Amino acid sequence: MKRYLIIILTIFLTSSCIKSSKSEIEFSELYRQRLPNTSKVIYYYSYWGEFVTSSNFNGYTILDSTINLTVDRIQKIDGNSFSYKDSNNKKRTVTFFNEENYKTDTDTLVIINHKNITTHLKDKDPLKFDSGLGMTSSYFFKGFIDKTDSITFYGVKEDFGRKLPEKISFTKIGIFVDQTNSIIQKFTLRQTKIFRIDNEIKLGTETLEFKPTDSLRISTVSDYGYFKRIK
Repeated sequence: MKRYLIIILTIFLTSSCIKSSKSEIEFSELYRQRLPNTSKVIYYYSYWGEFVTSSNFNGYTILDSTINLTVDRIQKIDGNSFSYKDSNNKKRTVTFFNEENYKTDTDTLVIINHKNITTHLKDKDPLKFDSGLGMTSSYFFKGFIDKTDSITFYGVKEDFGRKLPEKISFTKIGIFVDQTNSIIQKFTLRQTKIFRIDNEIKLGTETLEFKPTDSLRISTVSDYGYFKRIK
């Protein structure tokens, strides 16, 4: 009897320690987006495991805004979108990553024989997404126009990467906003792009970064439609 009691007590103490240690793990990155007509918010999180050899864990989760997010409260959202019903019982969908834009994109990026050549590509065959394939472009901008479903940057100038027009708009899908001491550092968005490497056509990720030339406060950006960095 004593033996079974010791085993049960050991299991209880072990599980309690694991739960306690998980709740004390700090996030390396944490972004928050508020949802219209509901008290719930969506977080993008990133944290490292408890041990030196542990992996990095990241993803999206939803939680009531009155509750502090800790690692043990994470219920990871699978996929690139999430649907919920607001206080008016209206169904709404939040999309994290624009994986459909390449189908209508007229500025398709194509790399031929590893040379920096851009052309248009219309391919009817389904493309397989390669998560390890991608490129990043960076820009400066003078200001932005915030609308319900989109954001427009104007006074855009290239830092590095492919050229963009002086004024360009994007749908509010998976846009991240970094800030330091309440000052905006950059907007980041990711979308699919078609890459042609030699004779092989693949679907990868294009990352676009927009950095303000002048000081802009984070309060000028809505809490809705953007993942704003809070850690």
